[in-house]
Amino acid sequence: MSEMVRLSKNGNPLSHYVRTNTNKFYYVDSCLTFEGKYETLVLKCGSNGKVPQKSWQSPVFEIRYADKKEMEKHHWELVEDLEVYLGKGVSS
Repeated sequence: MSEMVRLSKNGNPLSHYVRTNTNKFYYVDSCLTFEGKYETLVLKCGSNGKVPQKSWQSPVFEIRYADKKEMEKHHWELVEDLEVYLGKGVSS
């Protein structure tokens, strides 16, 4: 796993837990990777609500962005409407 820098407008990480209508939990994490790429990962949480270590190795999906502004905008869209994206089968 590469080192990542968390990004946000106000100093808070762009990382959020999301509960779907079917009571499944996901973790949406947006960051600047060590390689200088902007990306968002969506990870499935375990039954205890935490992200298992193995989830980081195989995210539900991963999206790379050209710039920080695009990543931030899409991060909030995912947090607000994750089930729509999961239903579309979004992938990297």
